[in-house]
Amino acid sequence: SISPVVKDGNGKVISVSMHKLAGLNPENDGFSEIEELLVAYESWINNLEDYDARSSVPVPEEQRETAASLIGKCRVCLDRIRDGLSFLRRNEEVSRQARKAFKLANHAMYIVQLRNNLGKRRRSYNQSDLRYEWDIYYPEIDMLTEVEERGYWRPFQIAFLLQTIRGICEPSDESRNIVDLIWFPTGGGKTEAYLAL
Repeated sequence: SISPVVKDGNGKVISVSMHKLAGLNPENDGFSEIEELLVAYESWINNLEDYDARSSVPVPEEQRETAASLIGKCRVCLDRIRDGLSFLRRNEEVSRQARKAFKLANHAMYIVQLRNNLGKRRRSYNQSDLRYEWDIYYPEIDMLTEVEERGYWRPFQIAFLLQTIRGICEPSDESRNIVDLIWFPTGGGKTEAYLAL
């Protein structure tokens, strides 16, 4: 089965907080959580490369070229994700603007996560006031308090966002020639990743 959950070497679930990445926690920018994910991803890739040494069933000869190609593509993705994180940390104008947009995207997605189960609203038009009204008004959200069970990126979502951010922001970046597409089952969070970008 396909699962969005990624664990570190000790079995701890790796999570990346939208709250922190939005700049809502003055003591933690959330980048260390991304670095933890990168370590786990690199470890996974290394394990793929060492598969034959660890397994009693080696990769069949006719599949070795394909396996090597796919592992190489994983390494390219890892490098692009690292580059996206590095890009956000730079102090050039384009990176500062990207970092601001990245924080705003995380902020918006965090609000969506917190309001996810509040129910659907119906809109009606008030003819006398010439404005739309809602049958339910969502309560104000305390943005400074992180909610533990909500507001976390799935690893593939934040990885997609980071590996594509430089190409979106820099017209001369080579990755603009790549069409990055997320493959994940319905309900997994593709739309959120695309919207964040």
